[in-house]
Amino acid sequence: MAPWIFSRFVLPRLHILREAEPGLTFDFLTVDRFVNLVEEQQDCAIRVGALTDSSNLTRKLADNRRILCAAPSYIKRHGVPQVLSDLAEHQAVCLPWQKDWGIGASMPRVSVTVSNSDILTDAVTQGAGIAIKSILAVASELETGQLVEVLPECLRSTEAPISCLRPPKLKGSRKVDAFVTFASTCFHPLPT
Repeated sequence: MAPWIFSRFVLPRLHILREAEPGLTFDFLTVDRFVNLVEEQQDCAIRVGALTDSSNLTRKLADNRRILCAAPSYIKRHGVPQVLSDLAEHQAVCLPWQKDWGIGASMPRVSVTVSNSDILTDAVTQGAGIAIKSILAVASELETGQLVEVLPECLRSTEAPISCLRPPKLKGSRKVDAFVTFASTCFHPLPT
């Protein structure tokens, strides 16, 4: 799973699963790259975005969408892009595979590339440029005003649901079933 999913949604609730299943041990691979479950011998994965491999068993965990966002400090220095073509005059902060947002000549100049989604959030929050982020990944930063959405609805495809998937051979695995059930609760508010 992506580091932001682990740090913001799974880790704060992990104690609930550990108390319910004290015999389980966990080996989390938190990376911002595609992981082939079979080749890398992973029991399951949490993925963001449309799923293309239909051979895996999937369960949708949460609705999500992608947005463009920037820090108020960046906006103060560079101005707010008003129309899509204005982005060409701006700077982008991105993950290695985000260097093309599918907006053609309007793409900002990539000025910073990082390999970790949590570091990407830190970089954009500190004013390094405009980033494309999952709204769930930056919800608290948007709420506190550390980030603002720019050019809402300018991306061709904003839908990026969060899903849990596992190879069919693990259907009925008690430990995987326990994690998938737990993961389905992670995107809802914690009980008070």
